[in-house]
Amino acid sequence: MQQVYRNTRWRRVRFLQIVFWAAAAGFAWLAWSTRGGNDPTNNHLAALILTPIVVACALGMEFYLRLYVTALFKSPTEVKVETLSTIGRSSATYPLSDISFGRERRTDPRATLVATGFYLDNKWSSMKVLTRKWAYIIDTTED
Repeated sequence: MQQVYRNTRWRRVRFLQIVFWAAAAGFAWLAWSTRGGNDPTNNHLAALILTPIVVACALGMEFYLRLYVTALFKSPTEVKVETLSTIGRSSATYPLSDISFGRERRTDPRATLVATGFYLDNKWSSMKVLTRKWAYIIDTTED
């Protein structure tokens, strides 16, 4: 199989995964370590509220990892898609006839600057496979 796409930005996604799970573990530890006793700062209550919220964000990131394409390999009849997984990578092979590509999309850098304070100019495309419910995400932003 011939490699037709390689994503160089996958480390950023992996870093976000680690940050979300570290935050979830930190809030869970804070909720456990401040239990009982008289806590005038309400750290225990805050940690109990924030833990499931951060865990939900971490699970959403896990879902995103499985859609984020890190490499594409093509042969005359099929395409092999490589994505991130919780630990390591996973790959799947599909017939070329089952694949369709969406148009390239782009974020509006001015809108993201106003919303986040950062100038983000990202581009991506989707790759739909007939046998899958969710489309793959192909990051086409150049470093």
